[in-house]
Amino acid sequence: MKISSFIDKAMQYGLGGLEFLSGIPAHIGGAIHMNAGAFEKCIFDYLYWIEYVDHDGELIRINRNDLQFGYRTSSIEGFIVKAAFKMDKKSKKKIMVDKEDIISKRFERHPYDYPSLGSTFKNPEGKFAGQLIEECGLKGLQIGEAEISEKHANFIINKGNATFNNVVELIRMIQETVKEQKGIELKLEIKVIN
Repeated sequence: MKISSFIDKAMQYGLGGLEFLSGIPAHIGGAIHMNAGAFEKCIFDYLYWIEYVDHDGELIRINRNDLQFGYRTSSIEGFIVKAAFKMDKKSKKKIMVDKEDIISKRFERHPYDYPSLGSTFKNPEGKFAGQLIEECGLKGLQIGEAEISEKHANFIINKGNATFNNVVELIRMIQETVKEQKGIELKLEIKVIN
């Protein structure tokens, strides 16, 4: 289920709290796996337990307290099939207002006029990945139809028919350039499955 659908479904029951994730282009399972977050909150703040299928095909239920997690990372090794959350009791109106406020802030800062993978790189400690990429003069760099967004340099947008290879090559170029010019190794926030 997509994050946006989950937030809307929970809102019908007067349950909120995850509005800070509004506008993130991800599914709940992926958001948990990567400990998605924004505005000084993360999904693990609300997680109660998960069920996942491990690499041997075994179904495992594990409580949040038995998982390790950090900035855009978790110890989950498998495919999440169920999750339970501790939600906040909120009015539908308040949830809607909070959701619209978050989406408005995202539209101001992030490129929503083209499809993207969301934030591409984790922020290095004390720095912002987008700022480092911008300072290296990479904004607007394009390979095929994949482009480093002019609006926010930590987003790679698809201007039409970008291929997997276009995006991966752009990622490689960003990492090499930032390492060369800034001495910082940018780590991916997304997972690349090839």
